[in-house]
Amino acid sequence: MQPPSPQALSSQPLLLHGFWQVFGVGFAGGLIGDLVLIWEARTTGAPPLYTKKIFYWFCVLSMAVGGGLLTVLYGVAEVQAFLALNIGASAPFILKSLATGIQKFPKID
Repeated sequence: MQPPSPQALSSQPLLLHGFWQVFGVGFAGGLIGDLVLIWEARTTGAPPLYTKKIFYWFCVLSMAVGGGLLTVLYGVAEVQAFLALNIGASAPFILKSLATGIQKFPKID
C-alpha cells in the first residue's frame, strides 16, 4: 500500500481523538468569545471593570467548561478540530436557547 501524497494529507481536516483532546478544543472555543471582547476593549486604554471581578471569571470558566462538555456530547472519535472549536464558541448561545426553550407546561383542568 502506497502512503498518501502530500497534497492528500494537506487537504485532510485536523482530527481529534479522545475525550481530553475534544474537551480541550471545545473549552478553548468557549473562551474565545470573551477573550475577543477583552482584546477589542484594549483600544480604550483600560480593561473593562467587569474583568476585575471574580464572578465574571467564574462565569467565563463555567461557560468554557460547558463548551467543552457540549463538544464531548457530539462525540470523541475522529472529531474535526474546527467543528469542536465552533461548538465550544457557540456554547453560550446553545445553552441559552436550551434554557429559554424550557417553558412551563400549561395546566390542564
